[in-house]
Formats: sequence, C-alpha cells, structure tokens
Amino acid sequence: MNLNEIFVTKMCHDLAGSIGVLDNTTELLKMDSSFVEEGTDLLKQSTGVLVARLRLYRALLGLNSPITLDIALKYLDTLPMPISLMGQVQKKEHLIFVLMASEILVRGGSVELGENNFVCSGKSLFLDETKKKILLENEQNEKPQYAVVLWLQDWMKKNNLKVEIFQNEEALSMRFLSVI
Repeated sequence: MNLNEIFVTKMCHDLAGSIGVLDNTTELLKMDSSFVEEGTDLLKQSTGVLVARLRLYRALLGLNSPITLDIALKYLDTLPMPISLMGQVQKKEHLIFVLMASEILVRGGSVELGENNFVCSGKSLFLDETKKKILLENEQNEKPQYAVVLWLQDWMKKNNLKVEIFQNEEALSMRFLSVI
C-alpha cells in the first residue's frame, strides 16, 4: 500500500458519513413528503460538508489547486468540535497541519500555523504513541488512521527535516527543522 492509497481510504471514510445522510434523506423524502423542510436542511448541510472536505482534499492531493485560508476554515467548520485557526494557509503542509490539529484537538481549541510549525491549544490534547513513533522514529504503519502523519513523514524525508514535539496540559506544538 502506498501513501496515495492510504489517503484515498481516509478520504473515503471522511466522506462516507455525509454521503450516507444524503442517501437516507432522499429515501425519506420519497417515502414522506412532509419531511421536505427538514430533509432540505439535512441535504444542504451534508452537501456543504462534502464540498468543504472535497475542496481540502483536492487542494492537498490534486495538481495546481489553489490553497487558501478559506479551504482550511470551511473544513474545520465540518467537524463536531470547534477549532479556531490563526496564521496563513498557503502550502500543502499548512493543510496537513490543519488536519493534524483536528486529530489532536479532540474536544476543540485553537491552532496557530507558522511557516514550518503549528501549535494546538485546548483541553484534552491527544497524540497517540503510534503517531509519535511514525514522526520521531520513522516507524511504518500503513493504516488509514495514520494518513496524516505518514504524509508528514514523507514530506520530512523529501525535505530533509526532523520534527520536535512539545506537549504540556494546555498546548502541543510541532516544529519541523532542517537536519544538519
């Protein structure tokens, strides 16, 4: 399995819930026309989630797609927990930093992006040991739930970078530095 296959699997998983809501809602609309007002709201919400997530994945994985702050903000709006974003979003790495922050900030919080770093602040920060090993020790684990850290691992290798991770109860930061 390669990184593209892993990311496509993750992407499909991220989109499947909203696609299921679309399918179920259209079925309910066929069965009960009184469901139109509620159903229309569900359809609008689900299509909004799909569009926001597809835009992020296209910008991250596609060719010559524009990368903007709006793409990252709209993606964060699709999540069940509130995450605020500060900083510039101009490169694919910044989109990965946003995805990584969404995995770390399990109960919400904020993420501040820098050129080659990001800082997550909030309660209940979570970075599991396998993800740390992938980043710090170059461990291989080709499961879709590790797609983001595998992308970072590949990016670090291609750009001769290493990561420093700092964590306390209120913040987690990752800095990507040149290997000398």
